[in-house]
Amino acid sequence: MYSFEQLDMSVRAAGLTAALAGGVGLVARMAWGGAADRVRRPSTPLLALATASAVAACCLLVAEPLHAPALVWAGAALFGASGIAANVVIMLALMRATPVHAVGTASGILAVGLYLGFAAGPLGFGLIVDHTGSYRTAWLAVIGANVPAAALAIARRWQRRAREYRPEAAREV
Repeated sequence: MYSFEQLDMSVRAAGLTAALAGGVGLVARMAWGGAADRVRRPSTPLLALATASAVAACCLLVAEPLHAPALVWAGAALFGASGIAANVVIMLALMRATPVHAVGTASGILAVGLYLGFAAGPLGFGLIVDHTGSYRTAWLAVIGANVPAAALAIARRWQRRAREYRPEAAREV
């Protein structure tokens, strides 16, 4: 809708941006799954995904004022590679952090949360656009959701490093 309404892209081109995000997302889920499986700390890929999603939304945010449809294509591809693929990395992080006896319940709760987000996200985005009459606020909301996610991943990394450098602190907790 954004590409069609704000950037005057054809219906076909605008639809292809969604297809691009989905296609890249399909491949990225497999790639991120393999990469995250080899990484010892799940905060590293989670930080990369949240940052890339925020950058994708920034591309989309500035595409209209800059009259740059190329940024829509870049944003769609980057979102497919990050936002659409994030659930694989999030689920893997949960599996690593959850005791075996609670994996079924924990993964079920996470799946419900992820799918509610997939359903509510577009609805919320549309409501913001309809209420404000602008896509700008909606893109800022997407950025506003990803920046704290990246900040949490950074905080987790710092927390873990502090424990590694001060083993006695880890025993105190």
